[in-house]
Amino acid sequence: MVFLRDMPMVIEALTSICHHAGYLDLDGPEGSVKSEADSLHQKLCPAPLPDAGMAPVGRMKRTGAGSLTDGELVALLFSAGLTDGQSLELSQKVLAACGGLSGLAYATSGELKRIPGIGNIRSSAILATVEIARRLNASGVF
Repeated sequence: MVFLRDMPMVIEALTSICHHAGYLDLDGPEGSVKSEADSLHQKLCPAPLPDAGMAPVGRMKRTGAGSLTDGELVALLFSAGLTDGQSLELSQKVLAACGGLSGLAYATSGELKRIPGIGNIRSSAILATVEIARRLNASGVF
C-alpha cells in the first residue's frame, strides 16, 4: 500500500531505478554493464529529474513556489476546470502573447481576453495577482 503523501518518493525511486537500469547490458553476459562509450552517452543524456513530470501544485508543495517556472506559476491561476497539461499550455500562450511576466504586468483585460481560453474570470485572476504584486512591492515587502 502506498499513501498519496508518499507518491513523490515512490516516483523518485522508480525514476532512479529506470535510470540505473539503462546502464545494464541485457544482451551481454549476465551482470555486465554497457561499454564506456554507451555509459558516457548515458551520463551526457541523463534521465529527467523526477520533479520535471510532477504537477505544479505537487511540486510547489514539495519544493516551494520558488522552484516553479513562470509558466507553472501562471498555470496555477488557471487550475480550475483544466487539467495540469491544459493549464500549462494556456499559461505558455499567455506569456508568449504578453512577452513574459514583465509584459503580463502591463496587460489590459481586453488584451488578455483576446487570447483563446482567457475570458473574464481568468483575466480577472491575472489582473488581481498583478495588483497584489504591485501593492506588496509598494509596501516594501519585496
